[in-house]
Parts: sequence; structure tokens; C-alpha cells
Amino acid sequence: MSAPKVYLAGPDIFLANAKDVAAWQKDVCLRHGLTPLHPMDNNLDLSGDPAALAMRIYQADVGQMVEADAICANMNDFIGADPDSGTCFEVGFFAGFNMALRLLKATKPEKPIYGHVDAADTYEERIARWRAGQSSTKDLERWRFSTIDMHINLMMEMAMASSGAFITAGFEACVARIAADWRTGRFAAPSR
Repeated sequence: MSAPKVYLAGPDIFLANAKDVAAWQKDVCLRHGLTPLHPMDNNLDLSGDPAALAMRIYQADVGQMVEADAICANMNDFIGADPDSGTCFEVGFFAGFNMALRLLKATKPEKPIYGHVDAADTYEERIARWRAGQSSTKDLERWRFSTIDMHINLMMEMAMASSGAFITAGFEACVARIAADWRTGRFAAPSR
């Protein structure tokens, strides 16, 4: 059984030390017997027309997602209390793929969805922490937030719970869970 390919999603690519973080993430995956597919590997040449560059990045990242067996998504706060919107798209891509397989009763294995945050704060606590650092504006005051005891938006967390796992102990714990699930045969194609 070959090592599963894991797409590493998250806003980590925007860090000042993104290349170092990517190298560390890939090393963690390799130590756990997983093959990392990192978006940084697609985004090394940032030259050219901005529209063409954006399409090239999109197509390369989607290509990696199609090739991947699972996703490991960094769902920590990005700008505000929510995860990076690009990462949310990528989780949705996997969730849509899995739903299509279920509806079509396909024999191809689903792509398990795993996500992680560094702390087990609830979504409500994350919003409160974010609001505490903001000035009070009508825009912040007019929105109500879910009081269901989730860590992130329920659509993201439930997508992970339905096919993989949501981990509140950070990246390495998430990778370890993916590797453990792979070893137990979780990534096998269903028999129909």
C-alpha cells in the first residue's frame, strides 16, 4: 500500500517564513509516512501577468487536490476570527467531491477531510476574542454568530467530522491522526 498523498491547505503560505514552514510541514508528513502535496511547490514562480498568475496558481492547487488522497487544513484564525477563505474553498472542494461520490455510489475512495487549530476555543470564544481587539462598529454589532458548540464554522467542522476529523491540538497531531487512520484502512475504496 503506497503512502497517501495529503494536500496541506492553509494560510501558512502567506507567512514571512513560508518556505521554512512548508519544509517543516512536509518533513512532519514524511516522518509519519505520508506524501505531502504543498501549495508552495506550485507557487515558486510569481512572475508574469497577475490574472495569468492567479489562474496558474488556481489550476496547480486544484490539480494537487485532485491528486490528493486527503486534506490537512489549517483552520486557525486568519484575518478576523474565521479561517482563510481559500482554505475554506479547499475544504469545500473535498467535501463536494466526497458528496458526489456518495450520491453516485462510486467505488472510488472518499478523500478524508482533516483540519486543525492550535487551541480548543469554541467559535463563540474566537469571535469574542476577535471583537475585543476591534472598535465597536455597526457592522460588527449587527451579526449574530452560531451558539452551537463548535470550534469553527459548523459547515467546515462537520465536513471534517463526516469523513476525517477535526483536531484541536495543531498540525502535528492532525498529521498523526491522518497517518493512524490510513494504517487502519480508512482510505480504502468502499465495496459496493
